[in-house]
Amino acid sequence: MTAYLEAPIELRYLSDPEHSDKSFKAAIGVKVGALLKSGTRSRALANYVEKESSKKYFNSYRIAGTARIGWGVISLFGTYQFTPILKDAAGPALRPFTVGLSVSGL
Repeated sequence: MTAYLEAPIELRYLSDPEHSDKSFKAAIGVKVGALLKSGTRSRALANYVEKESSKKYFNSYRIAGTARIGWGVISLFGTYQFTPILKDAAGPALRPFTVGLSVSGL
């Protein structure tokens, strides 16, 4: 489990601002975040739970690119993390990405 404090920065385009529910929408941006907390929890036996809280293997910041495109209330979105989750000597360079469909206003 990791917890980040993030600040999004986004540029938005709307083809018809007066009728936003029936127009083309697009957005592109970045999210900059700082690691607040990280930890693991495992259960070995029925009554024994081991918890560990350490930031030593995780990068203390992250930068992710975001993009959205849609029509009306339906949008396709995507994010890609530019910075790896783990530090250089702590494991492979993991860079998560997300792609999805949303139903809301942009």
